[in-house]
Amino acid sequence: MASYGTMPSNAGGEPSSPPASLRAVLGGVMFLAGLIVLADVAFASVVTPAFIGTAAILVGAFEVVHAL
Repeated sequence: MASYGTMPSNAGGEPSSPPASLRAVLGGVMFLAGLIVLADVAFASVVTPAFIGTAAILVGAFEVVHAL
């Protein structure tokens, strides 16, 4: 039995983006996570937390700016 017209209107289209406020909050969380990783170098090597922390700070700042 064929059924036509039952596909959602946005099927196959571009996915909707999350609200700007959610993107700003997630960017802020990522920024804080980066600061925590940079501050916690006593438990790991120096290079890895510095790299991951810097990347997290940059990504978090980008998310906040992009959300606005």
